[in-house]
Amino acid sequence: VALLGSRSSELLDGDRAAARIRKELDLHLEAPDPALSLRFQSYSMRELSLTCNAMLGSVPTVYTPFNDPELVRFSWSISIEHVDSAFHTEVIARAFPECAHIPYLAKTKPKPSRRFRRQVARDLFALLRRKSDGSLLDRAALMRRAARSSVYGDDWFMWGRRAHLTTYLVWE
Repeated sequence: VALLGSRSSELLDGDRAAARIRKELDLHLEAPDPALSLRFQSYSMRELSLTCNAMLGSVPTVYTPFNDPELVRFSWSISIEHVDSAFHTEVIARAFPECAHIPYLAKTKPKPSRRFRRQVARDLFALLRRKSDGSLLDRAALMRRAARSSVYGDDWFMWGRRAHLTTYLVWE
């Protein structure tokens, strides 16, 4: 299902998107690992740091060790063949030994219940019905998808950030 409506699709054509991607890639060509640089700048700096700063919004200064410029330069200087699954933990522990004893939370991916998935889909359906005029999103296609998900409880809106993106795009 396409997220963009027909009017938006015309404005946001492939050539414009490719030009923007090329422009961003050019910024990382001189980095030791251009792909890692692009991913780090696009994901870590923009998204992960926003999470920390949002959670600690009342704190005057929020320090995110993984974004420390010296640590980033050091990390990028290491050849990729020397990086394994323990790299993240080891680098941060060496850079910040006073925090090395603090364990990391075990990563688990929650499996939302069918009831919860159905409720998310119902909420998105109501939002699309009430707020979207169809100028940016393909409203009808997303409403059909949300209606189906609200009945079957599938996880289509759970993958990636579809629910968040849909909500963001239709909100006034």
